[in-house]
Amino acid sequence: LEITEKGSQLEVRSADKFYSFPREDCLLIPTRATTAEELAAYLYRELQKDLPQLQKVYVAESKGSTAFYSE
Repeated sequence: LEITEKGSQLEVRSADKFYSFPREDCLLIPTRATTAEELAAYLYRELQKDLPQLQKVYVAESKGSTAFYSE
């Protein structure tokens, strides 16, 4: 996966596919993948900075497919 900023666009190349997004619409997050599990862990760590009482974060990919993260 290759991600580059080109002007006001964020370009993503993966194998034979190419995508271009407005940079202002994107947020790059430090995860290995965008799975529900990885997103739940990232969101938990970010939210806990302002919500120390936070115990668990759930992320649903679809109905019946949910991941959670807690420490």
